[in-house]
Amino acid sequence: HDVVFVDRFNGYAWIDGVLKVNHVNVLFIDRTSKYEFRLEISLLGTVERHNLAVFGTPLTIKSKNFRVSCFIFRQNNNCLEFCKELERFREVYSIDALPCFKHWPPDHPSKPDEGWNRFGLSTDFARMGLPNTSWVEFSNNFYEHCDTYPSVMFVPKAADLETILGSASFRSRQRFPILTWIHPNGRSVICRSSQPLSGLTGKSKHDQELLKKIRLAGLSEAALTTKGPLPFTTRLPPNLYVVDTRPRLNALTNRAQGKGYEDENVYEDITFRFVEIPNIHVVRASLEKMLSAYHMPKATMMELNQAVDKSSWLRILRTIMEASYFISSRLMTDDDEGYGYSFLVHCSDGWDRTAQVCSLAQLFVDPYYRTFEGFQALVEKDWLHFGHKFGSRCGQTRLVDPREIAPVFTQFLDCTRHLVEFLPTAFEFNTRFLAALHDHSQSGVFGTFVGCSEKERVNFDLANRTPSSWTYFANRRSLYLNPLYQPSEEYRKASEMASDRPPHIISPLPAFVTSPHLYRSVYVTPKLGYFALRSQKA
Repeated sequence: HDVVFVDRFNGYAWIDGVLKVNHVNVLFIDRTSKYEFRLEISLLGTVERHNLAVFGTPLTIKSKNFRVSCFIFRQNNNCLEFCKELERFREVYSIDALPCFKHWPPDHPSKPDEGWNRFGLSTDFARMGLPNTSWVEFSNNFYEHCDTYPSVMFVPKAADLETILGSASFRSRQRFPILTWIHPNGRSVICRSSQPLSGLTGKSKHDQELLKKIRLAGLSEAALTTKGPLPFTTRLPPNLYVVDTRPRLNALTNRAQGKGYEDENVYEDITFRFVEIPNIHVVRASLEKMLSAYHMPKATMMELNQAVDKSSWLRILRTIMEASYFISSRLMTDDDEGYGYSFLVHCSDGWDRTAQVCSLAQLFVDPYYRTFEGFQALVEKDWLHFGHKFGSRCGQTRLVDPREIAPVFTQFLDCTRHLVEFLPTAFEFNTRFLAALHDHSQSGVFGTFVGCSEKERVNFDLANRTPSSWTYFANRRSLYLNPLYQPSEEYRKASEMASDRPPHIISPLPAFVTSPHLYRSVYVTPKLGYFALRSQKA
């Protein structure tokens, strides 16, 4: 179609060209055929056709990666025809209709893609020294105990099957407390779960017992196997911190509906804390307000900053980062016995705010996750294997309820970007990598982020039918490395180090956490950022 592209970042210049659409891309080529830009069909968000004007029919396309593209069709009929074609190609009603099932990147190996095996869950836990005398592998074969958890996870060795299954029946979606990270000394841990189904008066002896086992898992094997009361001289760990990432009011509302939170009067030796991170509906609205601020016509810088501030986007990021640092700073040993605090983190179902806080806390304390491959392993573990609903949160098919779509993973990447920018030598990867990772999570061109759980990916046989994002990044590793990176001392297990020697934690609390700023290169397309030479490969 003969159209005009309105370049908002070049003085609203009108650029004549040709607009094409197929089942893969929307492609605009300028009249000289020298420059082009393309939008992947699977990244398209909303398409808005405006009223016919003297100069033609305006069309605005907003993408999931925050690009806003404005076109003007000289002929209204051409605009109508283009919109019909676009809708036809966007009609994805099932996961196996996504682009990753139809197209195989030429630089990837033949099927199956080895990238699916690059970051196994068991491999990362083995790096942490698991299993050990306190933590053992728990099998979730055929996802019989919890269909949104991975097939392999770690629980306290002292917890029997009855205790674990009893806790699962008392937790939302059967997402009982499981381990995600352990301190090198084998004592302090981060566990994650969903909210308890406590209601106003409900209790579960099994759930109480499992939390007790988590707290005591750092004791020596001799102490753990002692029957009856422990010797008077035994040094017990401090209280288990239970961090509920929801606002207090939301948790109280859920309690009236039969759900709720852990009561310090019911659970022994816990310290409970609310964090006040808003739910997905508030977060979605916040992002929409923030993006709208950048499309206000002729707004002054003061008006723009005020609009961004009113969106609360940056305040939410600050809350997430403060909660993560709170956890990381208390995991560390603070006495001769080598005890820091252990944590159980949850929200409502344990797959949104829980993933954000747990994974960011691990970035603070574990230098491996600050490497290029380590960060991918962290995303694989805490987001993919532990059941973040990428399929729903990214709206991968037309059947997804719009109220389920939310920028949860976007927030995590934005928080990480703050760390990378303000600690320029601490991370092996750059912010370009984070932006590319965000595009992969939204596009459906690779199978890595498709679906809502490990079970769904197994059922659709994604590992044998689709390419992996991790192979893509491995093939382009040099593009995403930070030249200023200074390696930290690697995470070393207790068997390789003194038990009171902590990993390399980012400390003290970086000042930027209290004053985050906007990720302009992602939320606002940079000047002339649309076009590339046609001879360049995407």
